[in-house]
Amino acid sequence: MLRGYFQDMFCCLREVRRVCRPGARIAFVVGNAQYCGIPIMVDEFLADIGSQVGLEPQEIRVVRYRGNSAQQMSEYGRNPSRESIVFFTRP
Repeated sequence: MLRGYFQDMFCCLREVRRVCRPGARIAFVVGNAQYCGIPIMVDEFLADIGSQVGLEPQEIRVVRYRGNSAQQMSEYGRNPSRESIVFFTRP
C-alpha cells in the first residue's frame, strides 16, 4: 500500500513538473500517517520525491496536528500527526 501511494505521488509530481511553467509555485496539502503503528512522514517523503522529479522544495509548513485513524488508535493509542503544506517551485 505504501509503495503504491508513493509511486502514484511520484507520477503526479512528475506530471505537475511537466505542465507547470518555469518559476511556477506549487503547493500540496498532505497528512502524515501511521502504518502498523509506525509514523510515516509523508510531507518529508513528498519533498524528497519532488526533488527527484526536478522540482525545488521550498518549505514544509505544518498547519495543524490531527488524530490518527480509529483503527490505528484502537491498537496503538493516540498519536497526533502533522498535516502540512509542501511548497515547491518549478525551475
